[in-house]
Amino acid sequence: MAGRLRYIGRAISLFFRLFIVRSAKVMFLPGEEELKRSLAPPPVVVKAEQKEHHVVALGLVLLIITGVAAITFWGVKTQPYVVIAGVGMSVIGYKAWKQFGAGVVSRLCRQASEADYCLCLHCGYSLKGLPDDHRCPECGNPYNIADVKQQWTAYLAAHPAGAGASASAPPIIAKLERKRFVFKTAAITPVLVLAVTLMLLKRLTTSVDPITRICIYLSFLFISAGMLMAVWMGRKINRLITQAHKTKYALCIECGYCLTGLPDQHRCPECGIPYEIEQVKQRWSEYLASRAAREIPW
Repeated sequence: MAGRLRYIGRAISLFFRLFIVRSAKVMFLPGEEELKRSLAPPPVVVKAEQKEHHVVALGLVLLIITGVAAITFWGVKTQPYVVIAGVGMSVIGYKAWKQFGAGVVSRLCRQASEADYCLCLHCGYSLKGLPDDHRCPECGNPYNIADVKQQWTAYLAAHPAGAGASASAPPIIAKLERKRFVFKTAAITPVLVLAVTLMLLKRLTTSVDPITRICIYLSFLFISAGMLMAVWMGRKINRLITQAHKTKYALCIECGYCLTGLPDQHRCPECGIPYEIEQVKQRWSEYLASRAAREIPW
């Protein structure tokens, strides 16, 4: 019992040390915080980021409840795998939601750049071509186009990559990259869970009950599924890149449809999104150049 409490105490102390160090960096860097306050993001971006913060807070509460339950019922033959698996699933859920939130904010930043920063601050509706002083047709909030452009310009200057590393990628590539990252996490996290679990089982007990054995087998299945999905996503991205090279970047950035032989300004026959062939080619060429410079591994 004392050994189990010691392991729990070490985990809690490590968490609080990391939390205190992170808080200290924020406390002793007031200049950076003041800069962030002066460059307030548009409300529509704030809403997207707040959703992520709420989910993270809920995840921390669930982790605390799990820890308290583990301490309370540890003497009732509670296997350590139950607690560790719960933490692993929380990590996977957090990564999945974080990538979803990053995709929402990145898409808003991308749309603002494409619309010459004429994007409603409250709902993300494109204000391009509308009067300079009017109300947004989507949400009804009044706007001044000069103020809208100034706020989007300041925010994008402070966040050149939006909220995700794939903000400069074509939307179809960005979606696949985020999904692949989630599946990689879903494959790597159970590996760590299994390693810690087997170590604790070897230290705390000599036999493994059937339920724990089934959970371990399911973890191996989870790892295999996550790795296979990540490989499949990677191959799909590589096929799109190869097709972009073959078509000389004339590939729809939303669905990957080949635009060769179509008018320079038209709608994609596959997804119906309007396009300009020069912007499409520029988007693909910039992404592939940045990808080659970063030398992205599998």
